[in-house]
Amino acid sequence: MNKTISMDIKLFLGAGNGNVRLNGMNLQNVEVNMGVGKLDMDLSGDWKKDVIVDVNGGVGSNNMILPRNIGVVVNVTKGIGKISTEGFKLNGDSYVNDAYGKSDITMIVKLKTGVGETKLMLKP
Repeated sequence: MNKTISMDIKLFLGAGNGNVRLNGMNLQNVEVNMGVGKLDMDLSGDWKKDVIVDVNGGVGSNNMILPRNIGVVVNVTKGIGKISTEGFKLNGDSYVNDAYGKSDITMIVKLKTGVGETKLMLKP
């Protein structure tokens, strides 16, 4: 993978711990399907264009680090479990950061939680 050619990525995680660092990559669409375990996903960075991220939760925990400097909206379909946030405001059924609606670039996260905890954080 590189930062010059735009691409889509689809990840399937089975059982165990996953550490996914896609920060600042040149991606248009990201799809992550979780199995059982823990996922730490870094989507922060300097994004140059809009990106859509689909996350289908499994059983376990999911920690997502999201960019602060572009608009981020997280649309949630909640399963059994808990969602905690740092730096996001609840706007209807969605979570948004302060840059949402103000920046030229937007990250749309479609989050389907499973069983466990999901934590949404902004890059410090």
